[in-house]
Amino acid sequence: MEERMFQELMGRFEQIQDSLRQIQEDMLEVRVDVSELKTDVSGLNGKVSRIEEKQDMIFAETAGLLEFRTETLLQLQDLQINHKSISALLGEHDIQIRSLQRRV
Repeated sequence: MEERMFQELMGRFEQIQDSLRQIQEDMLEVRVDVSELKTDVSGLNGKVSRIEEKQDMIFAETAGLLEFRTETLLQLQDLQINHKSISALLGEHDIQIRSLQRRV
């Protein structure tokens, strides 16, 4: 009876050892997976940093373009005003030239 109990306990002990070995193997796989994930995350962090740098450059360039656009619009308005003034002056000069031509 004691021998049978001993054999039964040994059988259970071996099952526990097998289960423990399997758990250890699974843990090793999990550690490898975690290590790979850390490497992947590190690479992604680097890519995100580069994207953020590019995005900052795009924002800065966009701000510069908006400022340039505003300046260009103001200059265009000035040119339009100047054009109207020049056209008015030319009109007056044309009248004066015609008047002089009639006198001659």
